Amino acid sequence: MSGLPLAAFGVMNSSWKVSLAIGAALTVAVAPVAVGQKADQAKAKNVTVARGAFSDSAKYTGSGNATVVKKGSARTVRIAKNFRADPGAVRLRLYLATDASGATHIDLGAMAESGAQNFRLPKSASLTKYRYLVAWCAAVNEPISQAKLIPTGRK
Repeated sequence: MSGLPLAAFGVMNSSWKVSLAIGAALTVAVAPVAVGQKADQAKAKNVTVARGAFSDSAKYTGSGNATVVKKGSARTVRIAKNFRADPGAVRLRLYLATDASGATHIDLGAMAESGAQNFRLPKSASLTKYRYLVAWCAAVNEPISQAKLIPTGRK
């Protein structure tokens, strides 16, 4: 094979197609890949941009961890599986709020009284302005538990 010219193997300059004739025609197509490019670079990675821990309010108990994760331009609040709200809490809502009282807030939706949960943040929600997560009991119209979001310094 060393003495045969490349044309005998059917190498074509622009198509990356190699044809070999060994008894029968065998065609292998190879897609070009840029040198040093990794396939997983095209996928966005999750970056934790803030985190906090739920604590008791004045009247009720609550505990657990929360993070704000960014993937591309989407941001998600992730409540960890260790989250627990006061057992008497019903009709819970998760608020993204300016302070622990929950008076000025963005309602992120209904939440369970325990366990892992995810909530999509609106693009307009500024984590500079809204720095608290508040587990709000709609039945008594009071905060059950709150977590102050601490920026991680990553964007």
